[in-house]
Amino acid sequence: TSNWQRTRIEERPVFIDIASCQENLFAAVSMEGQVWTSDATAENWTKHELGDGIVPQAVTCDSQGTIWVVGNFTSILSSSDAGKNWKNHSLDEDIILSTVQFVSENKGFITGEFGTVLITEDGGVTWEFADPIPKEFYPLASVFKDENNGWVVGLDGKVYSTRDGARTWQLEETETDAPLFGVTIVGD
Repeated sequence: TSNWQRTRIEERPVFIDIASCQENLFAAVSMEGQVWTSDATAENWTKHELGDGIVPQAVTCDSQGTIWVVGNFTSILSSSDAGKNWKNHSLDEDIILSTVQFVSENKGFITGEFGTVLITEDGGVTWEFADPIPKEFYPLASVFKDENNGWVVGLDGKVYSTRDGARTWQLEETETDAPLFGVTIVGD
């Protein structure tokens, strides 16, 4: 499209993930350990510090409009007021969490290094470890179609899928050994 427009942010953060939320809100995480929020224009960004030592890796919003951020040392943070205040749900394990997604009001998935899978069934109040993805797989991206069906992708062209809500994972055949940095659902 020819309608792209660049917005410069004075501090020049290095954004690594972005989410489009309800209420015309964008949320992005930066390598500098910050969450940035903007209205639907994506022209006016506000910086929110996450705290010492937190290095965010991914951001999403749930169906209630709460922003969720995951990162190093099993950091799990949520904000229900567009980033002004943060609730810490971290598990204090030496694991980098790399993806987060809610598939319903109550059900969410987080994946990370060493094949880590975390599941919530209460809207993020608690997170429980599930059985890991085989071979300590490190997901670079994930997508869940619903509470049962999901895919994770990563290095060496590897794709793992689950059909039972992340209880078991199957290696999918691909024709590449190139790293896969993203995955999305198109149609069915």
